[in-house]
Amino acid sequence: MRVSRSPWPWGIGIGLGVVVVANAIMIHIALSHPSAPAAADHYAESQRWSEVQAERQRAQELGWTVELRPCAQLDASGCALRLEVRDAQGEVVPGLHGRVSAQRADDVTLDRDAELAEISAGEYEGTLALARPGLYALSIRLEGGPAPWVDERRIEVGSP
Repeated sequence: MRVSRSPWPWGIGIGLGVVVVANAIMIHIALSHPSAPAAADHYAESQRWSEVQAERQRAQELGWTVELRPCAQLDASGCALRLEVRDAQGEVVPGLHGRVSAQRADDVTLDRDAELAEISAGEYEGTLALARPGLYALSIRLEGGPAPWVDERRIEVGSP
């Protein structure tokens, strides 16, 4: 009696193996590149969009350069942020005050706000009482100049 060796079982097995490997790669990509936060109320945000764009345009016209130095990892107080603000000519911009808000995409209970205070001419600092490491979207607002300066940045905060 002769047993036929068909390639179909091997083909099906290899095909299923490829699917498993592709899914494992997709899971790895999804976990290593977390999403940025989305608005809780998309409709309300869309109604303010023109106002937000106009404010961003005025901030851009200031020509300021704002360097953000976030903490590398969490410590007991959270995450200290430091901003250095320079005008279009490269001079420091003193006398500002502001606020920074940090949002996470996965859990709104981890969102935090902090006041920014001037620690020296053109340098501002604030501490976000972050509870967990991860990807945060920061909304920064500085006031006290010719127009409010606003921007959004993303930071990755490591574990202690």
